[in-house]
Amino acid sequence: MKTIALKPGKEKSLFRGHPWVFSGALNLKESLHNGELVRVQSHRGQFLGIGHYQNASIAIRIISFEDQPIDEAFWQKSLQSALETRQRLGLPNADTNMYRLVHGEGDSLTGLVIDVYAKTAVIQPHSHGMFLQAKNIATALKEVLGNELECIILKHPSATNSTQAEVLYGEASTEYMAKEWGLSYSLDLLNGQKTGFFVDQRENRKKLAQYSSGKKVLNTFCYN
Repeated sequence: MKTIALKPGKEKSLFRGHPWVFSGALNLKESLHNGELVRVQSHRGQFLGIGHYQNASIAIRIISFEDQPIDEAFWQKSLQSALETRQRLGLPNADTNMYRLVHGEGDSLTGLVIDVYAKTAVIQPHSHGMFLQAKNIATALKEVLGNELECIILKHPSATNSTQAEVLYGEASTEYMAKEWGLSYSLDLLNGQKTGFFVDQRENRKKLAQYSSGKKVLNTFCYN
């Protein structure tokens, strides 16, 4: 793993726990590949974090502020922590079995979104580094979710010049079913936008149900 130094004074945001390093902060002395894991240090040699490099305005996305191997144990620990957070919120439950398991920076995994739909997980990388780690992430998902998982789908990011979906584990289906607030939804996870459904709108859909009880509703933005 290569070590990248920052210019003087550019380490302050990392000390506050912000996971983004902008390109103007880097003191690059060697070439890097998109998606490459790098160690980041201050201009005085102090360790700051480990992240994925990308030739973009956000040049490095930190995924660990500890100097540790980014291996199978790291991914399992990170996903287990994310799952425990959802379980403390009561997810999944008898009425709702689709939820966002990993929400990027909110789970210290910047560049990664994972949504769970019943027994199917959809991985959506937002950085090339996370895309390159997709199979390692899928392996960790199988360990963390165990028998609750039957299928893993990878949505290719735009950085790969492809929008296709790839089944990493299990078998593809033409229809996936999941529940929210007791309602069953038929989902096209392979062809739908993003991970297949806007699970972050769960509370809004519940509020809409209260307003629209007994009424007919026109939704001009749906694709399910």
